[in-house]
Amino acid sequence: MPATVEPTVLDAGDGFRFERIASLRPDLILGVNSGMKRADYEKLSRLAPTVAAGRGSTDYFSPWDEQVELIAAALGKPEEGRALVDGIEDDFAAAAAEHPEFRGRTAFSQNAFYDGLIYVYPDGLSTDFLTMLGFEINTKLTPLAERPGEQVGVSAERLGVLDADVIVFATEEPSDVAALKQVPTFDTLSAVAENRAVYTDGTLAGALYFISLLSLGYVLERLVPGWRRRWRGRHRSGWSTRRASDGEDRPAGGLHEVELGGFEPPTFRLPAERSPS
Repeated sequence: MPATVEPTVLDAGDGFRFERIASLRPDLILGVNSGMKRADYEKLSRLAPTVAAGRGSTDYFSPWDEQVELIAAALGKPEEGRALVDGIEDDFAAAAAEHPEFRGRTAFSQNAFYDGLIYVYPDGLSTDFLTMLGFEINTKLTPLAERPGEQVGVSAERLGVLDADVIVFATEEPSDVAALKQVPTFDTLSAVAENRAVYTDGTLAGALYFISLLSLGYVLERLVPGWRRRWRGRHRSGWSTRRASDGEDRPAGGLHEVELGGFEPPTFRLPAERSPS
């Protein structure tokens, strides 16, 4: 059995730490979603073969399937990489086929207001987990992006622009939901008022922010079961559960429980015209 190797984690907040990277003597450098610029690539490629994001990709939101294929090609295993991508796509296609009620518009938001703005994701920006399930991203968001690959900042006064059949709020803890509820215009969103908003926990939020081969499997495992229960009206909360050895259901993470800062969401439901026949 190969020995376990503890990875060295470097902070890239102020750019790549080239001397520290050189000291690690890498055999291969993968930067397919790292914000790597041409100058960075030229420096890093002197240290070891370097794989950057594909041509035309944005700094930090390059397509997850493209990332997999680039890495697989660099490792000399392109067929295995394609097979992994196909497997995820097949899993999502099966879930979409099982849930025709997922078809509709949606918006995906961050978890809080920052300097008076809440940041939402236009189509193609970490939204594959929704579109692969059959959702359509709110088209009003796309023209608001100043540059490709960037989130859209929306003020509380213009919050209505992100309303949709379903909104996913990537909240990290119950207090995030309570803080959103304190924004005066938040309850004017029909998805919120009619309990068609979904609030995640911290782990699921991270999986949504950083879409990858591994995170997509986690999203499918955690998010879809919570939606399924809420659409069918079986539970008043959106927490995923697992069946423990004693036969009881235990929280397994995913969507936030009820009673968040005094707000108890009723049973999640779609508008009547969107409900499956």
